[in-house]
Amino acid sequence: MNKIKNIISLFLLLLITFIPTSCDSDKSDFGSFLERRGAFPKFVTLPPIAVGAENMDEFTYSFTVYDPNGNMDSYSLKLSANLGGSITGVFDVSTVTEFPATFSFTGSELAAILEVTTGDFNFGDKFFFTASATNNEGIVYDASTLTYNNLGDDDPSTNLIQGGNTMEELILNTGYRQAFKFDFVILCPGEVTQDDIVGFWQITDDGLSVSLDPSVEIVSGPGANEFTMLDLYGHMSSSSSGENFDIIVEFDGSFLTVKTQIAWDSAAFGLDYGLASIGGTGLFFKCIGNGLIDLSVEHTVAAGTYGK
Repeated sequence: MNKIKNIISLFLLLLITFIPTSCDSDKSDFGSFLERRGAFPKFVTLPPIAVGAENMDEFTYSFTVYDPNGNMDSYSLKLSANLGGSITGVFDVSTVTEFPATFSFTGSELAAILEVTTGDFNFGDKFFFTASATNNEGIVYDASTLTYNNLGDDDPSTNLIQGGNTMEELILNTGYRQAFKFDFVILCPGEVTQDDIVGFWQITDDGLSVSLDPSVEIVSGPGANEFTMLDLYGHMSSSSSGENFDIIVEFDGSFLTVKTQIAWDSAAFGLDYGLASIGGTGLFFKCIGNGLIDLSVEHTVAAGTYGK
């Protein structure tokens, strides 16, 4: 008999804007707000989203932060973590004033920053970096995004600006490679094979709260580095046309990729958008319980992309 394992499919709100700039904190004049260059720390090479660890003392996490606008006076980094489901406080890491700036931390150094020991670390723990950057005018920027209200007219100089002072597109669009907020997780050691993944899995969170049958069977193939989730969204088919779709997932070690493919029928929600597709990425943790799959997928219907 196959052991029941856990699968988490995460659905997060996807927001899209189209203004690729970072702005100052003038809350009254939207025109001049857009003209100034804000401090924008970025990566040339994105840091890893996960690191493998045999020894919690010795794993290393490194990244380099750049100043593409040439106007960043300082960059201040903070760290927090989710250790076994317990959220730590937020701790200062360091402030740098020369760029590019390279950071590198061992597990022991991260533990010292968090005021814990590496004995408190375990596989699946997640570490969160947040940062602020100050430009050469003394204005501080971070991941807080701005909103604005046109107050019913088309004159940008009268727009009311609220919230933070960084354009939302810079944070949400991974192509900008922002260094304001990022994280990584500790992966399980050892090789991952199809045998580790094949079996019956329990859906612990599908994000849509419609798990009428919160389980799914996973079989090997069709390719050597692929597995198939049989009728992953079948728990939604009772109110639709009954069409079922299997989802093929590629794996490279613990890293998972769901290439865009048809997944479910929008009629399940009483909608007339036809068939929906999904695509995304995820991680597999072979050493957590009997196994854990954590997927983040984007759902698209004919009306457009609306979540992931």
